[in-house]
Amino acid sequence: MAGKLSRNGAAGKRELILRAATRVFARNGYFNSKVADIARAAGVADGTVYLYFKSKEEILHSIFDQNMAEAIASGRRLIANVKETTVMVKVADNVKIEMEKSAVTNVLKSAES
Repeated sequence: MAGKLSRNGAAGKRELILRAATRVFARNGYFNSKVADIARAAGVADGTVYLYFKSKEEILHSIFDQNMAEAIASGRRLIANVKETTVMVKVADNVKIEMEKSAVTNVLKSAES
């Protein structure tokens, strides 16, 4: 199982349990899921789940917190890209204006000659 590779260390096992819980909750619904179901899906003993989480509710909160953190980080990246794009558009507009001024100046100079 690919998930078993992630068991290295406490963080890896915690993530393994959270991924398994997400699958179990999606399949059975939160209220119909048991910690034993999550442990089985993660390939760990029931007691191991309780080493990382106090309750099924804490598991759900951790999944929510993790997903919100990822969504916020993604939103921040998108905002940064928009800000960078806005700055690039403003620079391009300024360059275009300067080029047009230069062209007009050249036309006026050549008309005077």
